[in-house]
Amino acid sequence: MKRIAYPAAVLAAGLILSQVLFFIVVYRSNLLLYAKLSAMDAAGYLTVPNTHVTAQLTHILPAFYGALFFTFTTGAGLCILAMTAAWIYKRIFNSRRWCILFLLVCWMASLAAVNIGGFAFAATLSVLIIPPFAFILFLFHMPAEIRPQGRFVLALQIAAVIIIALVWLPKTDRDVFIDIRDNILLTNTAGKAVNDFYYRYTLYAANVFKTPGQKQMAAACTGEIADHDLRHRIETLLTESDYLPVNREAPCDLHVTYDNGSLFLSASHHKPLLETRMQDFVKTPKSILADFSRKTDTHASLRRITLYGLFIALPLSLFLLLHGFLCVLLLPVPQIFLRHAAASVLCAAMGISFALPLYFSSEDAILSSSEIQAALSSDSRHDQRNALKTIVAESMDLLDFTNHSAMANSPHIPVRYWYAAALGNSKKEAAVEILKQMLDDPHVNVVCMALSGLGRVGGRQAAHDIKNRITTSDHWYVQWYAYRALRQLGWIQKPLNMNHGLLR
Repeated sequence: MKRIAYPAAVLAAGLILSQVLFFIVVYRSNLLLYAKLSAMDAAGYLTVPNTHVTAQLTHILPAFYGALFFTFTTGAGLCILAMTAAWIYKRIFNSRRWCILFLLVCWMASLAAVNIGGFAFAATLSVLIIPPFAFILFLFHMPAEIRPQGRFVLALQIAAVIIIALVWLPKTDRDVFIDIRDNILLTNTAGKAVNDFYYRYTLYAANVFKTPGQKQMAAACTGEIADHDLRHRIETLLTESDYLPVNREAPCDLHVTYDNGSLFLSASHHKPLLETRMQDFVKTPKSILADFSRKTDTHASLRRITLYGLFIALPLSLFLLLHGFLCVLLLPVPQIFLRHAAASVLCAAMGISFALPLYFSSEDAILSSSEIQAALSSDSRHDQRNALKTIVAESMDLLDFTNHSAMANSPHIPVRYWYAAALGNSKKEAAVEILKQMLDDPHVNVVCMALSGLGRVGGRQAAHDIKNRITTSDHWYVQWYAYRALRQLGWIQKPLNMNHGLLR
């Protein structure tokens, strides 16, 4: 392993450790969410996720699959940083003592930094364990001396990474993930499986680092307020912001107490994080609750690490794992240098080939209505998608154009997705009916976009259909979009309403 693929082997070991740790993190988060949702359901609220998904929160597999998101982003990022530090320590500074002391100080400073806003369990666990493990393991397996050919091997790997990055960089904009989904993932069976897996399990991971204000609904406790009328008034204001009052014994995201004209907001039964006058809370409850949510945020560091991991560590880890795998496959090649060179070239070729669909499907500027009409009438799925995206971006009414009705049943998922998105701009009743029909689309992304469109143009008559999706769907992402659509229509929950809700 020392001379063939030790970086990939060390990274794989680090990822396995990361998966174990993040499984604990996600499973712990799932159990806490289960308790809160159970309390909300007992209080008579419409919950997201619903009981179909809530029942899965105590199971092993959703936590395991959700943890994969952190493993290949946060875990991969920490592993690669630690491996890089180990290489610099041994190769550049010849294992000098002051260097290891400096790295130790950096590690301890990182632990302090992730807890600067309060104790962060997930970030602390990962930073505490993963970097030292990867650092020590990398040092143990690194050859004592680097041979002349080793420098060429390293140069080839770096060159391959740079070439891949240069090919991808022009296509890296704010829509990069949508473009990857539309042009790479949703065009083949394997890609569809990856896409579906992501949308089914990513919310389990996302729930770990969301603040109360970032969640669709949060549990609130007001039971310590003795004045019934005052408590009812506060609960009504909380419910309008999706802080749902539950039993005082249940685990809550927000505890509210009252004393001498002031409200005290805390994330536990102990130290208040925010104090406000009752009259101020009545005037601006959303602003005060947003301020409270910011004060409870202990996961900002984890979100930043995860974002870095998504853009940098994930592709780097895939490169290293693939490179190591190819080196093992190429064992019949006698020379180690040729083995590594071939692996680097193959990795570069694969990285470039994955980017090519983004270039072939490049969006030509569509400026006029006649160009949009021509693209909609085209047989090209790329032209149709680009025209629909233009309609969405320019807030045009799709139903002002013709020859597009068949797109609702297009065999191409991205076309159906953007067709639903474009219908969400229309003010015509026909758009609402088409969107309702698209709620039965077999693909989750299309259903979510149809729900989003109904939230913008559906009106009160669409609320029943949307709410029905929340109660019957077994897909958390669908329920998430459906609830957001309900709120866009002005629907609000009513305390102890047995799930009836109100439309303003």
